[in-house]
Amino acid sequence: MKLSDIILTEEKGASRTILIKLIHDIGADRFAEIIADLRDENLQDQIVAAFGMYTKDGSEYIKPDILNEDDHGDGYEKGNVKLIGDMILPIGKQKVLQAEDDKYNRGLLVTNKKDKSYDIAYWADKLKPYPIEVEIDGKSVSKDAKVINLLFHPEMK
Repeated sequence: MKLSDIILTEEKGASRTILIKLIHDIGADRFAEIIADLRDENLQDQIVAAFGMYTKDGSEYIKPDILNEDDHGDGYEKGNVKLIGDMILPIGKQKVLQAEDDKYNRGLLVTNKKDKSYDIAYWADKLKPYPIEVEIDGKSVSKDAKVINLLFHPEMK
């Protein structure tokens, strides 16, 4: 039997109890963000089906919007836009990308802004902007840039 089957289907299983406690401890919004970041969309759907959120008094069942079918995966259709990338960058929330590297903890901090621009920063060891050289079209424009802003293309407004 697969571990996901045990966690998701056994009503009195210890793993299920621990996960339910985690949901209540961190809150529905944070739990929804974690589940939305999973790469396996089938697992996302299984978890949502098994662990929908209840209000604190237990009277109302809540399925967080971020986990609804229209908000992730192939079903993403806000304004008829189909998901063709690896993930949707939410507006106003910084996402941390980590490079596959066996020597250093490093990556990018990316924010999709309301004005349709992006803030991008390199990080190393700590999740804060770290100075890095920036080249544009093969020419160095800065040796110690921290935050790069990519503006929205005016013809796409």
